[in-house]
Amino acid sequence: MIDSEDRENINSQEEYGGEAPEYPEKDGEVFSFSEIMRDSWACFKSGFSKLLMLVLAVTLPLSILQVFVIDLNFEKATPASLLLDNLNNASGTGTAMQDYGDFYGKVFLYLGITALLTSISLITEAGAVIFAGSRMGSLHVPENSPSHRMAAEGEMTFSLLSELSFKSFPKLFLTVFIVRLFTGLGLMMCLIPGIFIYYVTIYAVYSVELTGLWGRKAIFVSTLCTRKYPKVSALFALFFFIGSEALLSLALSGILSLIALLGAGPVASGMIEVLLMCVKQLALLFFATCGAVLFSKMLPGIEPLISESGIRGNRRTL
Repeated sequence: MIDSEDRENINSQEEYGGEAPEYPEKDGEVFSFSEIMRDSWACFKSGFSKLLMLVLAVTLPLSILQVFVIDLNFEKATPASLLLDNLNNASGTGTAMQDYGDFYGKVFLYLGITALLTSISLITEAGAVIFAGSRMGSLHVPENSPSHRMAAEGEMTFSLLSELSFKSFPKLFLTVFIVRLFTGLGLMMCLIPGIFIYYVTIYAVYSVELTGLWGRKAIFVSTLCTRKYPKVSALFALFFFIGSEALLSLALSGILSLIALLGAGPVASGMIEVLLMCVKQLALLFFATCGAVLFSKMLPGIEPLISESGIRGNRRTL
């Protein structure tokens, strides 16, 4: 329920994109870390076989394409390696380096293709959020979607999970693109704005599947969560960054470096790299499940605020 003070704060906003009021955590709405991890592990374990099949159907072919086609054609064309090639090819007599247009074109083409393949793997993360939402009873059910209704009632087969994940990909992709664009701009301008944007948009991905809102509306829902539950949101953002962005990436690069030192052949090292990319994606799905479970627990507290804000087109004057 919304008390009279909250109602006055909501009515004072001219539109949903305005300054949102502070929502303090109330008794009975504080979520312990152990509770979130316990429920998340139960969801992940229950849907592990379906999520594994989704990774094998989506991430595995993308990883094979990345390692055995893209990387080989670009000759491991990472920005660092390309820069070293240019420096090595520059003459010692002051002759200009190679054509910078070709150099930067190769870098951006490689990064663009790699980013596209990585983005397609968002389908698997959508599957993890959908499955968690189905288990937690928080999955958004559109009025004209029998498949969503079946999923919400617990009839979650692999084919149904795949169908819902693929259908939600365009909205999820656009939402993630907006979030990462503004986060990247914030990090380039100054470190603090980028960190703040990362924090306030941490729940935008889960909002797409569990509220039916996407784009800037999903970002607004995320800001509501971080304002009403600041402490648990800060802890989750730190946990998500350290676990998914730092530790997994460092572990993957460390294992690949070790394999290179051991002198494994290109085919063997490529197969190991593909396997590690699939394992990493499966681990990312656990973090996505944790976020979906936490957001599901927050949703009853912010759903009245979402309705009152008018972002679904049904704003009311109280």
